Amino acid sequence: LLKISLCHANVTTNTTGESSHVGGLVGVMTDVEIYLCFVQGTITATGEKSYVGGLVGETTSGEIDQCFTQGTLTATGKESYVAGLVGKNSATVTNCYSNATITSTYNAAGIVAYNYGVVDKCYAMGSLFSSNYAAGIIGYNDGITAIVKNCVALNNKIDVTYESQQQQQGGGYGQRIIGGLKNGAPAPEMNNYALKNMQVSVNNVAQKVYDDIMNDVGKTDTELKQKATFQMLGWNFTDIWNIDEGSSYP
Repeated sequence: LLKISLCHANVTTNTTGESSHVGGLVGVMTDVEIYLCFVQGTITATGEKSYVGGLVGETTSGEIDQCFTQGTLTATGKESYVAGLVGKNSATVTNCYSNATITSTYNAAGIVAYNYGVVDKCYAMGSLFSSNYAAGIIGYNDGITAIVKNCVALNNKIDVTYESQQQQQGGGYGQRIIGGLKNGAPAPEMNNYALKNMQVSVNNVAQKVYDDIMNDVGKTDTELKQKATFQMLGWNFTDIWNIDEGSSYP
């Protein structure tokens, strides 16, 4: 694997192509390992179909580990996929987090918008806004290799506005962890956590959210500022993560 490490990008990017793959660090990556990198800034895509990630637009293989992003990500095209880390993912993403405000016409997610790969031990903060569907960690899992586990959604708000007559596909929903499954993607086990009082709304109507495989296990803000909560998901606080218990997230 080609390796990219110890990098920081402070970006302001505006793309207008009809179809685009936009990332704060890499547009499209194949057989690349990215670790110990972070991106902050503003990314805007106006093309008809865009895959936008705070770190990478699209991964076709490789690994992303111990990276984070923060800032504002926006896509206005009819079929846009926007997420805090990766727009379209076929890699393994571990030990990462994102604190970004994300707005997408079609699909908005905290970590990966459209996923064929593995997302493990990651968390997302920030608010999500979409005109179709949105989810705190993964927008959509596609295929038998698409897995999300040991992740935590700390998003303040998931806000979906939806007009069915303008959409070609079903939509109009928000979920705390994952937006949907297709093509044999395994159902998530109850091994992800989410902020219990997260605001989830559709067309300005607050949704009642229950613990299930798509929303996973609700935890209070107090619990999510304790090391033990994350250690139950296998997070490594010896070599990778740190936390100021009681006052901050990892």
